[in-house]
Amino acid sequence: MGPRLAFRTSRPPVKAQLGPLPGGVVLSATAGLGFPTGASRISGHVYNPYVQFPWSREVGGGWGLSGMFTQFWFPGQPKSNAISEATFVVEREVGAHADLFVEYVGDDPNHGGPSQVINSGGAYRFTATQQIDFHAGFGLTNRSPSYFFGLGYSVRFDSLF
Repeated sequence: MGPRLAFRTSRPPVKAQLGPLPGGVVLSATAGLGFPTGASRISGHVYNPYVQFPWSREVGGGWGLSGMFTQFWFPGQPKSNAISEATFVVEREVGAHADLFVEYVGDDPNHGGPSQVINSGGAYRFTATQQIDFHAGFGLTNRSPSYFFGLGYSVRFDSLF
């Protein structure tokens, strides 16, 4: 299966940190709404609620483990198209300004078969508020994209408000 389109939405969340838990695991709970932005054939016409439970644990020596359980709902769809998603990430700091990661992502929609991918990449922070990043991956199921890649630039506006 070739590359697929991603949903383009803005997702302002509300987040609460629930840990640290025993074993050094940091757990949070996040809830939010995906706002339809861009082309309606991609993002739809209605708000899409979601809840997430991200977790992380520093292993030591620059290594870390993290993951997230997410439930997405798409009430504007003609049938219930809720999606459950689980991720698991192994990451490694490479010097003071860079990191690399390998991630498993599994999507399990209410209708249709699961999609599973392996995603890998890294980031380089060239200032305290700017970074470039890259990722590439491949699908593990016939409902997954065969391959994908991306490049990005991020800037954080500290003290904006």
